[in-house]
Amino acid sequence: MVKQNLSHTMFFVLGVLAISTVLKYRLSETMWEKNVREITQRKAEYQVFITETEVKDFMRLWPEFYRLGIKRGLSVSSRIENPDEMMNWRDRIWFVYHHLDPVRFFYVQQRIDYLLNALDVRRNAKALIEQLKRHEVASPSNVVKEMIDYQQRRYDAEEISENEQPLLETYEDDLRALRAEYPFGKTSSEASSES
Repeated sequence: MVKQNLSHTMFFVLGVLAISTVLKYRLSETMWEKNVREITQRKAEYQVFITETEVKDFMRLWPEFYRLGIKRGLSVSSRIENPDEMMNWRDRIWFVYHHLDPVRFFYVQQRIDYLLNALDVRRNAKALIEQLKRHEVASPSNVVKEMIDYQQRRYDAEEISENEQPLLETYEDDLRALRAEYPFGKTSSEASSES
């Protein structure tokens, strides 16, 4: 009688474990599908300019991405249309887990890098314009006017949208620190191999 109760209990426990495993798998599959659907829906909303949410997500996830070396040897750049097609399944899982489209993630990385550089160019051009204008007052000449025009064209050539300018000013120090600690062009494995 005890053996029979023990075997019934054992079958019951094994049954519960089997059912919970199936349910857990189904739940994971549903979460995966949900994340993929969210990523797909967001793709329709992408713009040339980046949003505050994208900047915050990037700042939060870039160090982890960098340390994991997900792009191992993959030179992700604007020249590669679909970096996700060049990744292995583990790396794709990381992106889906974090509700990220790899193409957009790398775009945000490049856009932030561009914006930081553009801000430097604008500041440099503006300082030179101010200096040249002071010089022009002291001794007017066509050369100085041409130099001012050239610096103004440099300033105007850098595309920073109305929405990105305050965003960049808000997060500039954090983004520069992030880029210094986790360079945008290399993963930790690539950076250490150069040392």
